[in-house]
Amino acid sequence: MLFAPRSHRLQAIRTLLVLVLALAAATAVHLPRAHAADPPPANDWTLTFEDDFDGTTLDGDKWVTCWNWGTNDQGCNNNPGGRMLSWVMPRNVSVGDGSLQLRTVREKHTTPWDGRTYDWTSGMVTSDRLDEEGRDSSRFAFQYGYMEARMKMPTGSGVYNAFWTGAEDHSWPPEIDVVEAIADRPDLYHQSVHWPTGGGNDSRTQDYVGTPLNDGDWHTLGVLWDPEKIVWYVDGKETTRFTDASKIPSKRLHLLLSAEVWASSTGWTKGPDSSTPAVTTTYVDHVRVWKHNGGDTVDAPPPAKVVPTTRFGTAGIGSGTYDKASDGDTTTAFDAADGSNCHTGVDAGGAVTVDTIRYWPRLYQGKRMIGGKFQAGNSRNGPWTDLHTVSYWPGDHAFTTVRTGNDTAYRYYRYVGPPEGHCNIMEMEFRTTG
Repeated sequence: MLFAPRSHRLQAIRTLLVLVLALAAATAVHLPRAHAADPPPANDWTLTFEDDFDGTTLDGDKWVTCWNWGTNDQGCNNNPGGRMLSWVMPRNVSVGDGSLQLRTVREKHTTPWDGRTYDWTSGMVTSDRLDEEGRDSSRFAFQYGYMEARMKMPTGSGVYNAFWTGAEDHSWPPEIDVVEAIADRPDLYHQSVHWPTGGGNDSRTQDYVGTPLNDGDWHTLGVLWDPEKIVWYVDGKETTRFTDASKIPSKRLHLLLSAEVWASSTGWTKGPDSSTPAVTTTYVDHVRVWKHNGGDTVDAPPPAKVVPTTRFGTAGIGSGTYDKASDGDTTTAFDAADGSNCHTGVDAGGAVTVDTIRYWPRLYQGKRMIGGKFQAGNSRNGPWTDLHTVSYWPGDHAFTTVRTGNDTAYRYYRYVGPPEGHCNIMEMEFRTTG
């Protein structure tokens, strides 16, 4: 075998490395992203809407940058004088580096409509239409299916992000909120549905506690919507569902994604302060909607729920006994006799791995659950392992769902109330989602 001189060999190696790196770069540029993967509910789907934001400008055939009553040059606001502190401006929306970018900016802006001055501006997009366009329909709207957005959210007290829907005919309600998230409470997501009630409106907001959405990673947020149920997903895992068919929206809905700044509001945010960045950016990698090919209804079975073989706990007051917290009835509750030393638990009958906990406080008593703990063990006498501590005031009209990250099997699961809390829990569920 003949060998080239060392200097020639080194040059050849350098040339080969350059070619390899160039090929890798070209491959990285041209490799398609995971487009149009099926939604989490396994079934037969057709992709009906998709934007991967691969260009450098917003696609005007798919999006506008204000609510229908606004304009593409002067902006808009959805809650003048209310908790929305930012005025939406189209300049805070851009596309680049493979993502949609929605910004909040600390800057004063006086509106041309009512002369009100805002301390912040922000950005949004919607697949609806502007009234000034004279269109009869949204750019995109749909009735039933699966919708999702892959997002990366910012930090900053008072910064609000949402992926949600509105009615194509501009009535309200209905509305489905895939997610509403506040940056100063990043591990608490609000997932809601709103419906009309004979001249009024009602809603069900189901909170979810999980991985902070502003942890620097991408998160996929989705909703399955059909005539019988609405199922919410975070990163491919079901978080909660709503199954009152009489209240599920049936109108065609358009899409909205928004970044805003909100004033202090109990249960939501502390509002902006000196630590809130002057500019924040919310990134959206893609937005997609699928239609189910087999009809409107999709089979999406709920996560398995632990069915207690027995229940245990401390004494309650009157009919508010410990077993009421796990009887499946959201009209009864455990009200402990001893306010500071109370618990209620279930025996799973054998060791099972619970990674999701759902709890519903006694009506108007959610604040008294703060500091309470959900625990697991393999004996009623302990030792006990903490799975979740209630750190937020849970809503008292729906379940709060928590992904614990637990991967250990236990036989016994319980809730221990905080000092002077009297437990005050209406219902709790322990689920295995895999």
